[in-house]
Amino acid sequence: ACRGTGFFGQSLRSLSLDRKKAMIDPGYKRLSIVRQCALVSISRASFYRPPASESLENLALMRLIDEVSVPITRFSCIGDAIRQGRDAL
Repeated sequence: ACRGTGFFGQSLRSLSLDRKKAMIDPGYKRLSIVRQCALVSISRASFYRPPASESLENLALMRLIDEVSVPITRFSCIGDAIRQGRDAL
């Protein structure tokens, strides 16, 4: 078996989890949900489990991180210095 190394395997890897979940048909009796999940490379639990939402605290922290890190990456000399390590500053 190819085990997802060809065209279709690469195409499936590029799909989002939501898209993969939409491909599964619980009413299709010829293939069990377990088998359908295996074919699209997701766990059965992820098919049933709703996505976790972020807490307000996490969203606030992510916003702060973005405010700090985005300006740094826009200025190439500072971004380069950070990527090369603190010694470059």
